[in-house]
Amino acid sequence: NIGDKNVSDALERLYSEDADWNLILSEMSSAAAQDHAELVAFLHASRRVDEHDPSDAIVLSPHLLKPKFSTAVYRATEFLPDRFHAGL
Repeated sequence: NIGDKNVSDALERLYSEDADWNLILSEMSSAAAQDHAELVAFLHASRRVDEHDPSDAIVLSPHLLKPKFSTAVYRATEFLPDRFHAGL
């Protein structure tokens, strides 16, 4: 956002450092592309948990992969948000 004065100042400082932006961007995009390729390879090598192969030594229940959630709800007669952290 070049309309933000703080961002403009930060960009000016970065550009004044005389960095080789072509090299930096190339390295960053190469690393991102490699990370993406590794993720795609992992996903292609994976298989669904709910498609059980009888030859597998370990049986993994898909129910183990579903997180459990719980919550506690309190009723208050008054809520003072400015004093919330002090109450904790």
